[in-house]
Amino acid sequence: GAASRDNHRLLKHTFRLIFNSEFDGPGRLDFPLFDNSDFADINTVSLKASFTDAFATRSVTNRYSPLDSTYMRDVWMRDSQIATGNQAADSTYVHLYINGLYWGLYWPAERVDDAYLASRLGGAEQDWDVIRDFNEVFRGNRSAYDQMFALSRQIDSASASVANDLFQQIQGKKADGTDDPGTPALLDVDNLIDYIVLHLYAGVEDWPSHNWYAARNR
Repeated sequence: GAASRDNHRLLKHTFRLIFNSEFDGPGRLDFPLFDNSDFADINTVSLKASFTDAFATRSVTNRYSPLDSTYMRDVWMRDSQIATGNQAADSTYVHLYINGLYWGLYWPAERVDDAYLASRLGGAEQDWDVIRDFNEVFRGNRSAYDQMFALSRQIDSASASVANDLFQQIQGKKADGTDDPGTPALLDVDNLIDYIVLHLYAGVEDWPSHNWYAARNR
């Protein structure tokens, strides 16, 4: 986290469970951890403390308060994105104890990284480019990402026919909308539409300047 690590905002912190063979254990968790999924090939789990949606958070005027905490918002967003037929990290709820001490209500979720994407969508981990948060490279490189924006920025000033050509090209298609094997697909437009609609409907506040991921199998 970022602001959530500030003890003045919230003493309850998020944890990360990493399954790595370097720690003399199995490199993956082979267990269906999440209630809404039987998927069992997990690399990293984030134990989320909720932060702005937790009873333990401090009040911030006109922003967030323990008085309207529900512990539901993030999980609802992920579940709703899955319900639209798109990819999102599975999540659930747990009561967390550490060495016998009760830490409260947490919601575990898979971490969206190259291992997650390879296990869910295919390819090797090193095949994936992942851009996230403040427009930073998380895995791989940003060549295709920057190419997508370079093409999209030309659309506004282009004629109708050229704008259509550019719009189709970004999707790896010919001008008539059919797939073009020789042109790399840089954007899944339907996925982006579903994602934007969901976030606008929910009134997501701390976004889109950060708190997002974009990924592509190179």
